[in-house]
Amino acid sequence: MKKKYSFGQKLKQTRIDFDLSLRDLGSKCGISFATLCKIENDLQKPQAKTIKKITDALELPSTYFIDYI
Repeated sequence: MKKKYSFGQKLKQTRIDFDLSLRDLGSKCGISFATLCKIENDLQKPQAKTIKKITDALELPSTYFIDYI
């Protein structure tokens, strides 16, 4: 059975897979370091537009995080 990650955990793993820091990802997608940090630590749920900015910046399909929201 596949391990179920939270959205924050999946975002962090994806960011690490792309070899990006939080600041790098923030610059790439136009989201503040503080917001990304809160999302990765599951202190804030991302809005749909935030998820879209992240997937666009990483050139991922818009459905990439669908199982984690």
